[in-house]
Amino acid sequence: MRIKMHPLWLIMAILAFLHGYLLDFILLFLVIVLHEIGHAVAAHSYGYVIAEIEIFPFGGVAKIEGRRVGYYAREETVIALAGPFVNLFLGVVVALLHGSGFLPDMMAEQLLTINATIGVINLLPALPLDGGRIARAYLADEIGFDRATKAVTTMSYRVAIAVMLIGIIAFLFGYADVGLFLLGVFLLISTMLYQKKNKVETMRFLDEKRNLAQAILPVKTIAISENATLQEVASYFSPDNYHLIYILESKKVIAQDIILDYIFTSNGWHQPIKSLL
Repeated sequence: MRIKMHPLWLIMAILAFLHGYLLDFILLFLVIVLHEIGHAVAAHSYGYVIAEIEIFPFGGVAKIEGRRVGYYAREETVIALAGPFVNLFLGVVVALLHGSGFLPDMMAEQLLTINATIGVINLLPALPLDGGRIARAYLADEIGFDRATKAVTTMSYRVAIAVMLIGIIAFLFGYADVGLFLLGVFLLISTMLYQKKNKVETMRFLDEKRNLAQAILPVKTIAISENATLQEVASYFSPDNYHLIYILESKKVIAQDIILDYIFTSNGWHQPIKSLL
């Protein structure tokens, strides 16, 4: 597994060195790496192969080979929670070491602050942060993967703007915390980039669902008009469920396999479902 640093780290390292915050920078980097290793270990336990981890200032992204993370609600939730759990665990260890006299006050305070900050930031309900992935995993089971992704993307924009506004307000009241504003900017840019991949993510999810061979799955029934497009129907498909589509006008039932095969083999993304009757 390779660990790759985003170019922003070099700028941060230079600024930290020039302003006497090199130790804080090193501790921040180590905490983020351990946070991402927590994700990697959890992903590995489910059989994923982690090819590379790219470390950003506010977290990281694991590049996974083989099966695709995010298409199985329970797995995505556990993998997403693993990072903040590492921060919680590190916080407990730091507190114990400090209480036993092995860590000086200043370093213990720095480590506790960094772990709390990274843990809380990553639990914000915004993609691609851990909180956004957890929110999507929960919603995907209720309203479908595609609709959940779009809902959480909208939520991500709101979170990013709220964080930026809080940073600006804090600055106006004399609390010059540029990091909070930059976090909002980072979330805004990340959300914009993620939104561009929404359709690709949905198609990959549907392709995974189409090729998934499982003997037993709970069945979910969707009632819909015959004029609805296959895209609209597929937007309701959720992880860990097999779908039967009930056509209101004709009272006929179509299985999800027929719809998915038609989407991928006949380019039927925009075709009405009545074309399959």
